[in-house]
Amino acid sequence: MWRNELQRDFKMMKPYFLLVLLCCTFVAVTISVAQAQSASTVNVTFAVSGNGSIEWTDSTNDTSGMSGTFPFALNNQLNVLAVPASGYQFAYFSVSSSTANSSTTNNPFQINVTSASTITAYFDSSVTPTPTPTPTATPSSSDEAVPIWQISLPSYPLWTPVDVVVDYAYTQNYTISVNTYGQSLHQEISSPTSISFTTSAVDTYTIHISVRYMVWVNQTVSVSIEQNSTADQVISVNMNSVGFNIDMMIITSQAPSYPTADQIADATWSKWQSALTELKSSNQNLINSLLGSYAIDAGFSFFAFGVSIVLIITVIYLARKQAKTDNFVKETSG
Repeated sequence: MWRNELQRDFKMMKPYFLLVLLCCTFVAVTISVAQAQSASTVNVTFAVSGNGSIEWTDSTNDTSGMSGTFPFALNNQLNVLAVPASGYQFAYFSVSSSTANSSTTNNPFQINVTSASTITAYFDSSVTPTPTPTPTATPSSSDEAVPIWQISLPSYPLWTPVDVVVDYAYTQNYTISVNTYGQSLHQEISSPTSISFTTSAVDTYTIHISVRYMVWVNQTVSVSIEQNSTADQVISVNMNSVGFNIDMMIITSQAPSYPTADQIADATWSKWQSALTELKSSNQNLINSLLGSYAIDAGFSFFAFGVSIVLIITVIYLARKQAKTDNFVKETSG
């Protein structure tokens, strides 16, 4: 008798068990989707070493940015560009991740997001000054007597501040004229034995110097050029004449600055501090992400467990209720 009642109760509870199984399956699928979405996003850090900036564009999502750490979906395509500052030049990119390290000199370059990584643009300031050219004079022979010597000097790219001094034999007939492309400040000082030109501004200067004598003079004219507070070159021309003209063009630019040992040490320490801070932040983000994922999973699991318990209790209650009703109907009809 009791076996028949048990079988009958099981047949009545079978649809409710199927309903509970479907609910549990739905909850499990939801948890799996949430975990997959959480795992499909990784962080990519963009950094620079030296003076310059880095720019990136996500071709997949049509977004862009500069230095920092940003989340990207796996297999997104990134275009990365390095922009050097004035006086610096791009060296290379380095790409480091937990699985591999690589580098490239292509600028810009493309990369697909396959894992969390750091992309660093390196810049260097290995700028060498242009050597001072050798002047040409007419005539080529310094022993030949020419009334007026024409001395034409090539263009001089120089670093500021710039000092040009021309020394010659005593005379009362001398002039200097300077033309500039911009409105830059400069200084001209003339005397019976020398003419000097000084500037600290960035510009292009065309200089003409004229010196005359009442008699023939056999002398050595010297042109001293100093850039960036350092004596660069002294040019000497032997001549026998009643005068000379000097024409020259000077192109000035800002001198590059090089870090001191203390500045290098401070920059290295700051770089390590920044790397440690980024590592700490990355680890904290990872921990927060894992804790959040675990919390979501635990929430879903508790929810599914609660739903299952409620459904099972409901099924048992309804089954017992139905059994009692059936017994009552049977006894009444009997």
